[in-house]
Amino acid sequence: MMEESEKRSYETKLAILKAASHLCERREFSRVSVAAIAKEARIGRSSFYYHFSDRNAMVSWLSDEGFRRGIGQIGRTMGWYEGHLKTTNMLIDYHPLITGAAKANGYSSADASYLRYRQKNLLETLGMRHVEITPRLRFQVMGTAYLEQRMTSGYL
Repeated sequence: MMEESEKRSYETKLAILKAASHLCERREFSRVSVAAIAKEARIGRSSFYYHFSDRNAMVSWLSDEGFRRGIGQIGRTMGWYEGHLKTTNMLIDYHPLITGAAKANGYSSADASYLRYRQKNLLETLGMRHVEITPRLRFQVMGTAYLEQRMTSGYL
């Protein structure tokens, strides 16, 4: 259970993301400034920087949080479908921000970040189940993450 200060911090992060996503509906991600995000979220710029080092850190946090709460739980507390659904729903809530950041010049790590995270998650889950990671299984894990990404990339 989150403490009250953690809950407020989490809610502020979500408000910042909502503001940024709303701004990305009207302009390119690269043209959305921290000042504009702070104004839209009704916070000070220093509050933005308290939570995120820059705009890309904001997008990375959203992706990490979505994966942690959904895909990161596959094979642990959720099945494949439920984990993907939870992550996808969180990312869809911020669709303009996610797609805007992914398309922006200089921001090309969204696909690579997903692959690394999912591959690491699968290997950790297998390790928790005491499964020996053979070269063949490692190859299958890498391929599974890649295929999952390709299957879902058209939906975001």
